[in-house]
Amino acid sequence: MDSTGQTLKCLKCMEQENIQDGVMRNIAELQLLLPQQKLTSQLVYDWCDRIYSIKSIKRLLDKHFTAVGQHSWVHYIHSYPK
Repeated sequence: MDSTGQTLKCLKCMEQENIQDGVMRNIAELQLLLPQQKLTSQLVYDWCDRIYSIKSIKRLLDKHFTAVGQHSWVHYIHSYPK
């Protein structure tokens, strides 16, 4: 994968996708393969081979999930509509 601006490009098939879509796809894969693992920005950062910035990952997690804990102990759970 190669990151340019807001787009990711696969170097094998040349397919392109939006960075946010790529991060969310990777989070879904991570949760499917490691359901018992707490979802943290560092875990997603490492899972994605550090292609995305940790700041972008945290922003996306804050937008789509509920933060539990504080500071370095924060992890994320699904936000369900009320």
